[in-house]
Amino acid sequence: MDDLYHPEVDVEYLEEYVPGGYHPTLIGDRFGSGRYTVVHKLGFGGYSSIWLARDQQRQRYVSLKILTARASSDSREGDVLEHLMKSDLAHVIPRLLDQFSFHGPNGHHRCLVGEPAGGSIAKAKEDSTNLMFPVDAARSIAAQLLLGLSYLHATGERFGEPFAVPIRRVDGKPGDPHAPPHAIYPMALGMPANELDDPEIIISDYGTSFLVARRPSPTLHTPGPLLPTRRPLQRAHPSAHRGRYLDPRRRLV
Repeated sequence: MDDLYHPEVDVEYLEEYVPGGYHPTLIGDRFGSGRYTVVHKLGFGGYSSIWLARDQQRQRYVSLKILTARASSDSREGDVLEHLMKSDLAHVIPRLLDQFSFHGPNGHHRCLVGEPAGGSIAKAKEDSTNLMFPVDAARSIAAQLLLGLSYLHATGERFGEPFAVPIRRVDGKPGDPHAPPHAIYPMALGMPANELDDPEIIISDYGTSFLVARRPSPTLHTPGPLLPTRRPLQRAHPSAHRGRYLDPRRRLV
């Protein structure tokens, strides 16, 4: 199938602005019966776009995760988050503040309201001068990740101006009502890894997660390289190392 829109970098996949795909969201849009006003963009993924919004009722900033219409039909992410929040270790889980559904030109969408967080660990490393965290910060992140994963397995308000890029159809026709007139670049959050001192993390994005007790035979979305091997790894024959110096100090820790 030919592309409908001219592609743009660093924004969501524009071909998903079709029925079943993303909701065409713009700065200033209101959701939740007018309660939440969009002020900037936080990010996007294959199943959703994430926006910074102002909660007019509580006078605070929140994140709006608007699922694609396709993903909204059978999403259980809100249920998973509500279940995970019932623990002393819930501080590593994104706090679900509200959730609701609404209808748009591309279908019926689920919206999850949460507390906005900072940048990602991967982006912090990418922006650092040496692609490394300070030792104490790395230890803190590792410890928090282990605590969070263990739990999962057991169970100054100013922003830069949003920067937009026009969404243009290949055939020259207008993109509405399925696509907005422009896409918003996500706002820059976080700081370089080498400048982090006392980081706090959350484990986010439960779009394809599930509760084992409720879905004993789910469809898994684990990338192929991360799947367990079908057979145990075999030890290499000693002859494979002949002629090579093996330094016993070179370990992975």
